[in-house]
Amino acid sequence: MRNHMQYIALLAIVLAPTLGCADRATAPVSIPRAQLARDPQALVPVDLGALGGLGVNRYSAALALSPTGDIVGWSTVPGPAYEVPHAVLWRDGAIIDLGTLGGHLSRAFGVNADGVIVGEALIPGDYFFHAVAWKGGVINDLGTLGGYGSIAYGINPSGLIVGWSQTPGQLGHACLWDGDTIIDLGTLGGPTSVAYAINPAGVIVGSSSTDAGDTHAFRWKNGVMTDLGTLGGANSVAYAVNPAGDVVGSSSTAGGEEHAVLWRKNGDMVDLGPPGRASVARGINASGQIVGYFSGSPSGGAFLWQNGVMTELPSVVLERPGEPAAPGIAHAYAISASGDIVGDGRTFLMPHAALWTR
Repeated sequence: MRNHMQYIALLAIVLAPTLGCADRATAPVSIPRAQLARDPQALVPVDLGALGGLGVNRYSAALALSPTGDIVGWSTVPGPAYEVPHAVLWRDGAIIDLGTLGGHLSRAFGVNADGVIVGEALIPGDYFFHAVAWKGGVINDLGTLGGYGSIAYGINPSGLIVGWSQTPGQLGHACLWDGDTIIDLGTLGGPTSVAYAINPAGVIVGSSSTDAGDTHAFRWKNGVMTDLGTLGGANSVAYAVNPAGDVVGSSSTAGGEEHAVLWRKNGDMVDLGPPGRASVARGINASGQIVGYFSGSPSGGAFLWQNGVMTELPSVVLERPGEPAAPGIAHAYAISASGDIVGDGRTFLMPHAALWTR
């Protein structure tokens, strides 16, 4: 399994956050950015716990939530030699282990209003992940484009699923599962691509390598993949798209920083900042509220961006009895239409899945 995990780690390096830039017809639009604001009364963080309860020494993370209140992600459980992640569902105050395909690992990345959950699970032998969908508590292997592995990252209200799969040549391509059909979405000219999200209209976003060797965010609609460009650097990635078609992710800048970015449907590109810190936007709702996380001194944290202002979310901290609460690193991954946010935050034990709600 060590070789497999090294392969997955390499895949993450190639396809995920520190991605970046491209030529683009429309120049980036800058907006006034306030200093990172703090409003701890606006949203209350709730520790969602991990498999085994709130007090267990295990990791967990909440990655997506549905309009009906289902929250999905993962929690570690005892493995053959160490703790390993299992896909989980938080529903009605309970945390449910969704199981695997026979391997030791699984994770859930998306859920729709019908309760269909998508993610990844190791097949028996722990050599490769396969994209999976849980329907009514039953796990279904979604298969591949003919290669060894696949991962499902997003699902829309109609049940269309997007993600990544290896081709017969073992190149990873963005793909769409439409019922029993798997569609290769292609690339921006390079060998690899991955799709992270799909909106109700079928607009898909993700990232792809280019013929120049960079990795760029893309928008895919009606069979056409469009390069979204960058903030002046080499790479970018798109993680989420709302019903209106606005897209969020991150991009490298001309100065070498990585900034959260909003690509508006009208073609404008907005650098969300904050100045001097690396940041990534991971979710956007129909109202245009954006969530993500930032790094840098004195610590990193989760943010909510709205109306041109980035607000730091209070971290999830369960202090030991008699000890004062301390700030901790947090990440926000998704936001609902009503403004509820899911992610993870520090506790005095391990980082736990978190829900920020009013």
